[in-house]
Amino acid sequence: MPKQTRVRDDHSRALQNRLESFKELDQRRTHYSLAVQEAFSANEREDFHLIGTLADSVQVDAQWERAVEGTFESSLQSFWCLRPMTRFVRAPG
Repeated sequence: MPKQTRVRDDHSRALQNRLESFKELDQRRTHYSLAVQEAFSANEREDFHLIGTLADSVQVDAQWERAVEGTFESSLQSFWCLRPMTRFVRAPG
């Protein structure tokens, strides 16, 4: 195998490993506070309907990311959840 091909393959494997590491970190939400991580863990164990964080739902162009982070700061780790449906029963009469 030519040296250039081997170097390219090694580089490709390294990038793939790095991508997998980032995916795992994202899946475990390690970049969020401990409270948010615990909420997502509770979501998996219980009948808790956590949708995601504000940061998950905000999408801006790269040039505006710092402005959004500066504006929302820790609020970006606030999370969205659904409340169970409430049934209203009309009283007789």
